[in-house]
Amino acid sequence: MSDQNLTNLIRQSAVFVCEHEAKIVGMIYLVPSGNPTGFFKKEWSYIRFLGVHTNYRGLGIGKKLTEMCIETAKKNSEKYIALHSSEFMQAARALYEKKGFGIVREIKHFGKQYYIYVMNLE
Repeated sequence: MSDQNLTNLIRQSAVFVCEHEAKIVGMIYLVPSGNPTGFFKKEWSYIRFLGVHTNYRGLGIGKKLTEMCIETAKKNSEKYIALHSSEFMQAARALYEKKGFGIVREIKHFGKQYYIYVMNLE
């Protein structure tokens, strides 16, 4: 993906951040449908770049940011929301599955197992 394409994708996305003492400690992007990739179909909105600072993990920040993306996707009349995770992201995968995401595909990428998750919002 070129820098220009990435910039355009970021401009289209909803971005949510969690701050503590004027520092960003968590963030997530919600990319609207119509932006397919090798992982995501055109009709899917999808979550990208969920990250929580290591000192703030276990406080529910990732869960809340994910919930905000789901609610925004619903408000925007998205039909699906997707994401990918990997074999070494056990806690994140448990969160996604609890929220109702289901695995639709497994892939090997850079020698690691990855999972494509999708939630039907209709």
